[in-house]
Amino acid sequence: MKKTLLYQMPNEMPQDILHFVSGANIYDSSCSPEAKVYFIDS
Repeated sequence: MKKTLLYQMPNEMPQDILHFVSGANIYDSSCSPEAKVYFIDS
């Protein structure tokens, strides 16, 4: 699984999730352009 560190939170992420994962590293681990998969390293 390839992980690319995101330096900015995705705009489409719901506020409730943003609050829960604040301070964690978030990576894009998508394997397809049709779907987004985020890996949260807390």
